[in-house]
Amino acid sequence: MATEDFTTYTEVDPNGHITIVDADTIETNDIRRNETAYVYKDFGASYFGNFKCEFQVRFDDTDNTFIAHHFTLANALDDQQGLIDDEEPLLTIYTYNRDGDKEINILERGDDGSGYDYTRDLSDDHYSNNTWYYITAERYGSTWSMWIYSDASRTILLQVQTCSHPEETEFRYCYPMQSRNTGHNIAVDADTDKLEFLTPYDYSDAEDFTDAAWVSVDTGGGYIDQYTNRLWGVFDDDDELYVYKDYGAGYWGDYDVDYTIYMENMEDTALTMVVWFTNNLDDYAGQQTYVGSTLYDDDYKINLRECNNIDAATSDTYDGVKDVFYYLSQIRSGQTINLYIYSDEDRTDLLDTLTVTHEEETTFRYMIAMGNRDVNGAKESNCYLDNLIIQSGGTPDNGSNVYAYNGSNTIEFVRDDDSPLKLYDGAETIGLALVTPSHGSASAFMFYDGSDTLAIKEI
Repeated sequence: MATEDFTTYTEVDPNGHITIVDADTIETNDIRRNETAYVYKDFGASYFGNFKCEFQVRFDDTDNTFIAHHFTLANALDDQQGLIDDEEPLLTIYTYNRDGDKEINILERGDDGSGYDYTRDLSDDHYSNNTWYYITAERYGSTWSMWIYSDASRTILLQVQTCSHPEETEFRYCYPMQSRNTGHNIAVDADTDKLEFLTPYDYSDAEDFTDAAWVSVDTGGGYIDQYTNRLWGVFDDDDELYVYKDYGAGYWGDYDVDYTIYMENMEDTALTMVVWFTNNLDDYAGQQTYVGSTLYDDDYKINLRECNNIDAATSDTYDGVKDVFYYLSQIRSGQTINLYIYSDEDRTDLLDTLTVTHEEETTFRYMIAMGNRDVNGAKESNCYLDNLIIQSGGTPDNGSNVYAYNGSNTIEFVRDDDSPLKLYDGAETIGLALVTPSHGSASAFMFYDGSDTLAIKEI
């Protein structure tokens, strides 16, 4: 798609502080917080739903608490403060001087269900005068995100910011420059350059983490923010914190799952579970039988791990780096689990393949999308999981309504009508699933099929 032509946009600028230099560039000279000035284009009602765009920003501040809005979407025409006063929903990206620290921030306003309010994500990094910064921004569902780069090719990532717009408003007007009139005589020179709307990536197959089926467990300490297609977590090692989904007993056997990870900060020995299959709900320290991946240590390792609750856990490791997107495919076939690590979203540039063997071939009930390790260490990690897509896999075990007492618990057997072991319950003939005695779902009840002794599979 082509770069926007700013000469086709409308300028509202009573004091002459904005200049549309050419098709690509808008400059301001002493745009102030006591004036209403902006540049906009009317794209038509409900034009902006899900979208992706790129642009670059630069500023040269003259006053503390300057503010310039380099990108705003809204459904009314006014400066930023006017939209706020009228309680208009909006999405915006702006630059700000906070006591000498220069920030690039992302913000949304709208009705969160309890009234007009806002959420935002503020800069962890500080930025410099007269320097171009390259922005990629994306809205998908309720997720509003920004990536800040230091280079035009967008390979050197400085920061990621995300907030949630629960109203999921569709927008009409685009502002590539906008003042905020709060009545203060505070000035800034700020520029917006090369705005281009891109074809958004299709995340329609991704898991929606705002769905009630994805449950958060948080005993204090860190947090996990749940967005439409993203989990953003700040974890420490002194509490239980994880987000999981219950798929039902025996659901996860073989599978093929894609997801994206990003590590902003990992302290020494910090560990975060990512896309983790298990039969017990707990943080990493309480896990017993499992397969899945982790992010680990201040060396930014990506690990593939398994444990069968009998032998010690095994793992395979890739040494990653911070502030880089990794595109992962975790695939299980029988005992073998592979984790393919790519550098690109299309998954064509393979960096490494990790492999572990899970000898029990356990089937699993839960997926923990992200979780921490509670070892009272207070080691912090800051990372996110993005665009979790289940490509294939997942077959729930069917209950047989046949039960037995194993000496400590009453268990139900799994139904498999192709099994040689049949029972008649008075209405129909039911087959009971058989597995090897070492299988993770093997019960203590055995059946000899004429050549081998097999275990009856339990749910």
